[in-house]
Amino acid sequence: MTRLRLTCRPLLLALGLSGLLAGSLPAWADGISVTSKASANGDSRLIDNTILGFSSCRQDHDADRMLLRLHLTRKWDVNSPEGEGHVRLDAFDAKAGTSGTPLYTVEAEGSAAQILPDCLLQIDRGLEDLEWWQINDLASGTLLFETMAEPLVFATLDDDQIRSTQAAGFYVPPDDEADKKLADPHVVGLLTLATDGKIATRLLVTAADPAKAAALRSYWDERRYLAVVETGKPGALGAATAEQPLSKRPLSVEVSWPVAGLALRLPIGPAGLKTEGAVIPAGLKVAPW
Repeated sequence: MTRLRLTCRPLLLALGLSGLLAGSLPAWADGISVTSKASANGDSRLIDNTILGFSSCRQDHDADRMLLRLHLTRKWDVNSPEGEGHVRLDAFDAKAGTSGTPLYTVEAEGSAAQILPDCLLQIDRGLEDLEWWQINDLASGTLLFETMAEPLVFATLDDDQIRSTQAAGFYVPPDDEADKKLADPHVVGLLTLATDGKIATRLLVTAADPAKAAALRSYWDERRYLAVVETGKPGALGAATAEQPLSKRPLSVEVSWPVAGLALRLPIGPAGLKTEGAVIPAGLKVAPW
């Protein structure tokens, strides 16, 4: 998988900054500092945005322990669909401010960045027509996964009413994939589920027929979607995923390929995704990564 530059020190924090879309601010963003610059030189365009805000991740006390600096630049030519974009997030100890050494830094080529609820950083890596995102843990900066299906973020409850944040992604290897295992012609993609900022499950989806695998991997002729569904029932769930514990209302993560008319369903257990009880289309196979 494509890697980004990442340096980090361990850090425990809880969310205080949410919904920061590149080039825009949420209406409630009191106390957030923004510097924005746009320039034009002939047909060339440049946008340079910096957003500063305090945050705390997974802490019930001592809020605003971290100062976040999110910097986005975009360059393009009005006559060309191609462009350049760069995202950088620096996390500082709030007491030291930006004069101190960052606790960690995340950098990636991308067109937009967004700090999601529940301590997640989402970067839109698709600079052209390619749909491509990555999700990082905001507490440590750790890369959780890259995905060519729109990231799926939801919550679950256990029997003790403890809430967990779940994030799922489906990575589809490109033709020049460097990882030999992912470059196998039978590979369809890699499904990842992260729970509370840590990877819980990685499952490799393969097809017995390499031609079928290639069709399902296509970036241009196929689309991939992720959804939470009630196990054994039709229809995707929205924000209601954590209304009841998993033991009372079992849930599954669904990966669908609408052009091929296929859908894969994997039950969600206390430790992550389960292959037992999975609904697997004919010709596909799921195995631990």
